[in-house]
Amino acid sequence: MKKKVFIVLISCFLAVACNPSKVTDPRDSKFDINEFSFMNYKTEQEFKDALVYLFPSGTERNKVEVLFLDKMKMVSGYTKGKSGNYYITYYVLNKKNKLPSYTAHKFFNRGLRMTQFEYDEHDSLVGMEVQILHGKSNPRFFQGTPVQKGMKL
Repeated sequence: MKKKVFIVLISCFLAVACNPSKVTDPRDSKFDINEFSFMNYKTEQEFKDALVYLFPSGTERNKVEVLFLDKMKMVSGYTKGKSGNYYITYYVLNKKNKLPSYTAHKFFNRGLRMTQFEYDEHDSLVGMEVQILHGKSNPRFFQGTPVQKGMKL
């Protein structure tokens, strides 16, 4: 009897710990945008695929920032681009100012996730890059100068 109770408890724990009910693919009809988090994605490709689906080319900057800045309370940085285009980098503020180790990234899904969106002069999305930073990676783009929602420098 004790063995059965133990097995049931372990099964319940694993079911909750693995959280199989959490839908992270925005193409799935059960996906809830209010549950969206950068931490839901283990690889840069999964991360980028989700963002490309949520924000296709031509999406207005305001729509992106309602989710990232208003709902998710992220911070953003501005970098001037070429031909009137500009870049906004969105990321969670890293208060410790320390990157997780590669081991922590691989085994515990830790890593500083950031994305950089390129907008045209009309504030429409042109392209994006993503990165998961950890102890063995180097930044591929600048965080930029801190900027408020909808502002340009």
